[in-house]
Amino acid sequence: MQPIRSLALSLTGALLLPGCFLEPDPLPLADSFRVDVTLSFENNGPGSELPEGTGFLLHLDGAAASSVAALFKSGDHASSAEFARDGSRIILREPVAVPKYYRSGTRDARVEFEALELEVLDHDGDGSADAVKGSGRGSFVFLVGDSRYGESFTAKFSGERDDDAPQLYSKTFDRLHVLDGLTLVASKPLQPAGTVHISFGDGAVVPLERLPAGASYVTSFQTGAILPFDTEISLQFGPEVQDLAGIGLEDSEEPLLTMLDPGMFAEDGFEGELAAVSYEVELVTSFDDLPAISGTRSLLVAHWSSALTMRVPLEEGDTHLRFQARALYDDGEEPFDCLAGNLRVGFPALDQITTLSPAWNRDIKEDTGGGDFRFATPVTTVELALPAGAGSELIFDISNPTTEDDPYGGPCIPVGLLIDDLRAE
Repeated sequence: MQPIRSLALSLTGALLLPGCFLEPDPLPLADSFRVDVTLSFENNGPGSELPEGTGFLLHLDGAAASSVAALFKSGDHASSAEFARDGSRIILREPVAVPKYYRSGTRDARVEFEALELEVLDHDGDGSADAVKGSGRGSFVFLVGDSRYGESFTAKFSGERDDDAPQLYSKTFDRLHVLDGLTLVASKPLQPAGTVHISFGDGAVVPLERLPAGASYVTSFQTGAILPFDTEISLQFGPEVQDLAGIGLEDSEEPLLTMLDPGMFAEDGFEGELAAVSYEVELVTSFDDLPAISGTRSLLVAHWSSALTMRVPLEEGDTHLRFQARALYDDGEEPFDCLAGNLRVGFPALDQITTLSPAWNRDIKEDTGGGDFRFATPVTTVELALPAGAGSELIFDISNPTTEDDPYGGPCIPVGLLIDDLRAE
């Protein structure tokens, strides 16, 4: 028989209980609790790669009831559940999954609780709840494509009252990409009444949307507005922005900064110095046996972990953005899906972003004669009609195809690009 192994595990989220139950001498419940969780796996569990952490947040509301709604929060995602109260015990009625909990390599994983029972405690005898403890069982479930497999566990819970002020943090730890907007995640669920704005150095103020929309709590704030380059962003909020226990939002000590200004592109067909914010992109005279598309040099996006952001000038009378490109790929059925949504054009004057979808010729394969990518499409001319009021410049962007949901690119086959003759005319 294999030994049982224990591992401290963070759910990095929140459990919201906006009601409580009638009991002979019920404790007043209007506080939040920081709860630690230890999972014990049989058969050595799912592996030593699991992360360690501190647990989740539990909020109890003082309204008396025999059945209450519950919310598990992980990051800015949440799962609803229903709890019942029997005296000092709080009991999960139906199984609940903690969403988007963990990723290992290209595998998604989450915690699914089948049963959970907590006890509300008053250690100091002052008549107010100051701790919780309990146990539960469930499964740690890995998701691989359409398949899923899990490891059963038992769980131990213990928590103390949490009086920390809530904070907002950015989902991006580096400088913010100007076309990616801004999402701020709350460290605790917040009351829905509060409003948060962001402001820039030029005095512009942008309101942030509360999420989930229309819910009785807020887990995050966001805007899809195009952000200015190389700018410090400040948060603005009032005292009404509070967590569910009535504790006000705390100012962030770290400023939010947007990406550096790449400068204006010279529209020289990539024959001169490259003006770009980039990673592993380069100007090349050829790629394996393929010559530059035109002139002496083309822009090579050699690996699809690359990113490129360029400012392109617009003059009066310009009607289109045009460039030539060919996709580089290995042999596969649908390698071009990796490009979907990753060629973007932003118009700051309109606060508008357009996605480009080149019409690649999938019927012709040209051998590159090299090893990084075996094939190339014929040269394709890509063009975008400029909208009215486009202003004096646009932002051309090749983004990394990964997202928070899929940071490793999923099942995509890597695709590279050769680009040339990028210009507005």
